[in-house]
Parts: sequence; structure tokens; C-alpha cells
Amino acid sequence: MITFVVALILKSRFMSKLALSVGFVSICFVSFAQTYTMCSTNSWNGATAWTAGSCGSGNTTISNCSSSPCAINAVINSGVNPATANGTYGVNNLTIGINSTNLTVSGGSLTVYGTLLGNGDNTITVNGSATLTVAQLHMAGNNPVIQVNGTLHITGNAVFDNKVSWTVNGGGQVIIDGNLTLTNGASMQVNGSLKVHGNLSTGNNTDLTINGGGTVTVDNNVSIGSGNLNGAGTFQFGGTCCLGGNCSSNTSYCNSSHHNSTLPITLTSFNSSINVSKIDLAWTTASEMNFDYFSLQKSADGKLFNEIEQIKGHGTTNEKHDYSFEDNFPLIGKNYYRLTSVDFDNYKETFNVIVQDFSGERDFQVSPNPSDGQTIGLSFNFDSKEGQVVICDNMGSIVGSFQVNETGQVSFINPLKDGIYFAKYSSPSFTKAIRFLVKQ
Repeated sequence: MITFVVALILKSRFMSKLALSVGFVSICFVSFAQTYTMCSTNSWNGATAWTAGSCGSGNTTISNCSSSPCAINAVINSGVNPATANGTYGVNNLTIGINSTNLTVSGGSLTVYGTLLGNGDNTITVNGSATLTVAQLHMAGNNPVIQVNGTLHITGNAVFDNKVSWTVNGGGQVIIDGNLTLTNGASMQVNGSLKVHGNLSTGNNTDLTINGGGTVTVDNNVSIGSGNLNGAGTFQFGGTCCLGGNCSSNTSYCNSSHHNSTLPITLTSFNSSINVSKIDLAWTTASEMNFDYFSLQKSADGKLFNEIEQIKGHGTTNEKHDYSFEDNFPLIGKNYYRLTSVDFDNYKETFNVIVQDFSGERDFQVSPNPSDGQTIGLSFNFDSKEGQVVICDNMGSIVGSFQVNETGQVSFINPLKDGIYFAKYSSPSFTKAIRFLVKQ
């Protein structure tokens, strides 16, 4: 049992900074490019999987980078099959060797801030709980394969000029911030979700099939060559749609029923900046149509987002409008933000995620304050699962002791009476008490 001392607030700056530095040792401080090569082992995070330079003696674990630019390059050597990434990794450029050299992202996240290059008939697999983020993806073999069960996010353009075979399985999603170009016999089967924020174009003998339950959304224009765009899934485009070079075509997926001419807004920018102890968010729209509000959402890992605010729109307008929001309780480390626009017909569109790093002292909040005595919510700007919260009354008597859970909600079996209480969080590296009021 943790003993509570009234009004005692212990802050260990040294321990907080030490924990912060341990948690983020993955940041690269070197300015030169270092190349690590995966040798004979198949696990990405094997203790002897990587060596600087060619394979041989002196193997070492690859250094990981958590932000771009990153000075670490990685090469998966020929014959390593498959190389399995299961953790959180970041590299500058990643090259996959020829022959039977494959990459599986089985859990966690792998970020390639530059180019992911496949030199042969490689297979890239992203499993259901995993995220692969790349700036550019280039598959140079004759028959490479991409299997997406989790999330593949391409932050630039995606161009495939060979017979790459894509499959976006149910539950999987591919997000391409730029343009998607498929040519020369490439094929794509969509059972999950494909979203292209730019243009989609396919060349000769190139097929895009949207199966039942699959969804393809293209923000701008669609151009289909002599290949096929078919299936039984959901297709939507925001610009023009041409089949076989004929932009007046009104058949198949190019008919007007798939044309989304009522996108709520045109978002021209979305930025973040640090302002002392908070993060300022700002975004701009060039036009709005039938637009109700923005849902501003935040995440600690880039996967699970929660709404933190709704910001009203301007209905229908062709004028520029600026929006802003202050996050007064940023998380230590990476803060992920995204916007979802909602129109008056409840049509929703989610835009690109932005990331802002923040360093500061650990803290937590109690809400609402005053409380009704039934429940309180605990909000932390750090990973709090290692600690415990003790609730005491104004005389120092312990009301209850709680392990911090994912929701941060504390429910009292016997409602608290009106008065002043303290919530004290304690962990090996951080302790603080906050006073709150109960008023029914």
C-alpha cells in the first residue's frame, strides 16, 4: 500500500530526464550516412542481425531512428528470407536484396524516411497490427508481391512500372498521399481500403479490381488505359474519370454515380509548432461546401486516435478561412494529429496525419474538476501504466487505491462526499499530487 503525505509533491527532474532519454535513445545524432547490412539471421531485431559494412565478424544491432532526417541506411542481404520487423524502427533508406529476400512487418511500425527498394521478385507483407510508412516505394523485379493486412502509408508518389501484384486484404488499408501509377501489367486487388490523395492512373494490361467490401477513394482524377477497373466494391473519385483515354465515358466505374463533387472542403495546409508548454495547430481551407465542422483528433502512437475538439465550419464558401487550436496538454515525445471534416449530410473525409515532437516535464490532470464524486478522469502526458493512483481526503485518509488503466477512468464504489480531495500518482520515477473538488 502506498502511504499518502498531504500536499507533498515530489518531482525528480533528474529521474524524469533520465527516463525521457532512455525512452528516446533511438534519435540519431550522427550527420553522416551509415549503412547496416542484415546478415544470416532473419529477425530484424536479432542481437547479431546487423553489421556496419559487409557481412562478417563484428555484427551489431542496427541503430534505430525516430525522426527524419535519419542517417542510418539498411540493406537486407540476399538470401535472408524473410526478414521480420516486429517493433518500432526507423531508417533512412532500405534496400531488399535479390533472390528469395523478403520483408515482413509483423507488428509495431517500420518507417523508411527515404526509399524502400526491392531489387528482385521480393514479397513485402504488412500484418494486421503493423504499420509500414515509406516516402517512396520502388519494386524493381519482374514479379514482386505486396500483401497488406495492416497499414501501408506512402507519403509521396507510388509508381510501379512492372508486374507488381498488390493485394489489400479485408481490414488492411493503403494510404497514398501523392499519385498512384500502375503500368505494364501491374495488378491490384482491393478487399480493404485504398485511399489516393492525388491522381490514379493505370496503363496497358493493368487491372484494378475492387472486390465486395473493398473501398477505393481518389481525391482527384482517374485515368484508366487499356486495362480494367472493375469489381463489386465501393469506388469514388473527386475529379475526372477517363476509360481508355475517353474522358466522356459514362460507363462502369466512370459514371457520375461514383463522382464525389461535394467534398466538404479543400484543405490547403495543416501545421503544428511548439509554443513554450503547448502545441499550436493551424490549418487553412480554400473552399468549403455544405461543411459542418472539423473533428480534431490526437494519438500517442499514430494508430488509435481520439477526438479532442470540434471546430465549426463556414457552411458553403469560396473564401479562404484560417483555423487554429491550442493543445495545452501535449504528450512527452511524439504527438500525432489529424483532421476529419464532416458535412451537414454526415459525409466524412479524413486528412493526412501530422507529427509534433514535444519535450517537457511529466504531468497529469484530473477532470472534471469539480467532480460529481462518482468518477474522475486522469490524463497523463507520459506512459503512466507503471504507476498507481491513491485518492485521499483533506485529512489524509486513503479513500481508495487504483492501478492506472488505458482509459484513465476511476470509479468510486461509494460516491465521494462534498469536499476537497487529493489524487496522488506514484511510480519509481515520478510522483505528484493534485487537489480536486467534489461538489454534487
